[in-house]
Amino acid sequence: MNGCCSDRYEYLEDVPIHLLHELPERTGHNFTDLIAIVLEYGTNFSGPGKDVFRLDRAIGEAENAHMSNFLHPVFYYYKTLPTGKNLLLNILTAVVL
Repeated sequence: MNGCCSDRYEYLEDVPIHLLHELPERTGHNFTDLIAIVLEYGTNFSGPGKDVFRLDRAIGEAENAHMSNFLHPVFYYYKTLPTGKNLLLNILTAVVL
């Protein structure tokens, strides 16, 4: 994307999150603003004593969907591309939409 008010957007599929800092080199496109859509498991998906096949793993009401242990789409907005050195930190502190 080229700034906040651009009418030009590009959609890229299947870009590994850990390669965001290499987007210009790998795609040939320069980006200023970036929205990354990442599928992440809910925080209660697994762990010690957690049964990933438990009966209450699915939530029926949309307003409680965040409580489900299935994959959730998470939107991360970056004003500038994260750097390779600080990529994990940038992912952890990005604005989640």
